[in-house]
Amino acid sequence: MKACGEIVAQASLPVRNTGRNSPPRRGERGGSLSLCPFASSAVNLSQGGVALALALAATVLASLPYVEPEHTPRDPRAEQPVAVIDFETFHPPDRVGMTVWVEEQPHDSPLVAQYLAGQPLQKVRIVRGEGEARTLRHGAASEWALVRAKGPVTLQFLTYYFPGWRAWVDGVEVPVRPEGPQGLITLEVDAGEHQVLLRFVDTPARQAGLALSAASALAWLAMLAMDGWKHGGVRHALP
Repeated sequence: MKACGEIVAQASLPVRNTGRNSPPRRGERGGSLSLCPFASSAVNLSQGGVALALALAATVLASLPYVEPEHTPRDPRAEQPVAVIDFETFHPPDRVGMTVWVEEQPHDSPLVAQYLAGQPLQKVRIVRGEGEARTLRHGAASEWALVRAKGPVTLQFLTYYFPGWRAWVDGVEVPVRPEGPQGLITLEVDAGEHQVLLRFVDTPARQAGLALSAASALAWLAMLAMDGWKHGGVRHALP
């Protein structure tokens, strides 16, 4: 602190200029004063520098095991699509999602055996009535099935019900509902042979949200264009 005080005292004195009868130049008084904090820090660093260097070295040495890669045997199964099934069936309560219509979390699925056997996935079944049903095409947001029923049947898809799923039987839309402990998509089909199309589409609420997002984006672009036009007009108006 004494050294810093001396620097302050010296900085308060005017600095003689080489020019005759010329006042001190700007910045000559405060130059020495601004060095005071750095001088104090240098003194403190010299006193505790050894301890600080040792602490940093110990920290780096203690962290070395964490930066070295841990080599483990490679499992070929982990690089195949079946790894998704392994992940979800390892501990289903933590890895299987549900909707609000699900009353009992599924711990298994008949699709697993089909997938592991390399068979086409059959995601449709008849839960009430007599007949047969099979999947013709499976998509990310659609299902196409063929139904041959001896009488009225209740058809169920192995897909969670959620608003937006709609069904058509031979091109005519029919109502769908969640049913069962897993809340699966269920609908009624009359007797005979029918083609059933299940598709996920936008609901009015989603369409309104998309329209609102588009309107917000257009409003933002309009405000940006007006702001650019306003500032451009001001620049042109300046001499």
